[in-house]
Amino acid sequence: MSTTGMLLNHKRTCYPRRRKRWRYVTCVRWKPDATKHIVSGRYGTTKLWDSTVCKLVSSHVSPTVYSCCWRDNNLVSLGRGDGTVLHWDVRTPETLHRPFSATSGIICGLDWDRDGESLAVGCNDNKVQIFRNTSLRDSETLTMVYQSAVKAIAWNPLQRGVLATGSGQNDQRVVVWDLISGNYKNCIDTKSQVTGLIWSPSCNQLITSHGHFDPNLRLWELKNNANTCKLAGHTNMIVSIAKSPINDHIISLSADESLRVWNIFAKNNASNKSKLSSSVLSLDKIR
Repeated sequence: MSTTGMLLNHKRTCYPRRRKRWRYVTCVRWKPDATKHIVSGRYGTTKLWDSTVCKLVSSHVSPTVYSCCWRDNNLVSLGRGDGTVLHWDVRTPETLHRPFSATSGIICGLDWDRDGESLAVGCNDNKVQIFRNTSLRDSETLTMVYQSAVKAIAWNPLQRGVLATGSGQNDQRVVVWDLISGNYKNCIDTKSQVTGLIWSPSCNQLITSHGHFDPNLRLWELKNNANTCKLAGHTNMIVSIAKSPINDHIISLSADESLRVWNIFAKNNASNKSKLSSSVLSLDKIR
């Protein structure tokens, strides 16, 4: 079975490079309805693009944004390098809610729960904070402490109050929390820095991405915490992973300057079970 993924060289892009300093992209996130996406750059510019025509819709300048996530189709939250979270209503680009302070360091990861009521914030001070935040202002928080920075955060899309977190090189664990009961459900020692987390459509599996010493994606069965598949292909640390809006593909971004598209959750019509399929394709061949 091939596990190399569809290979895209991100040195070529349809976005204009008007300034040299914009070339360093820090995060990208699809809008839930897949019509637009957010792109943030190293020097504090966050841009909203129309995905259907590759057109810039609006932009916002602030301290460098290292993570972002959508609450719904209208509001995106930006985790900044000064330790604050800023909420941006993209229907009216000038509408910026008051930023609130989450940490004294860099915000590494963000994710809203399925109801848009709780925001999980991962920080480089080795903490994850849960803001129960319906008014878009800082409110009651729950704090979890780790032995390393936490970049990988993902709420379970089917089960309320269940959160998966993945930590850095000094910790290397994936912990699945039940925040309603206050206990953890699973703890997996991945033996590598965790840089990204994605739930499978059935939520009985987790996809993790990893750092310098293990630049691969791994599939974990939560019933026994077993690593059932390794997806190899990248030659340097995987910086980020994201899933398509219809949950059938995963894209991985690596420090080896490539993107790989993985068809992990394709359905087998004969057995109706998930299978892994992949292919390798040069960007030159599809342009």
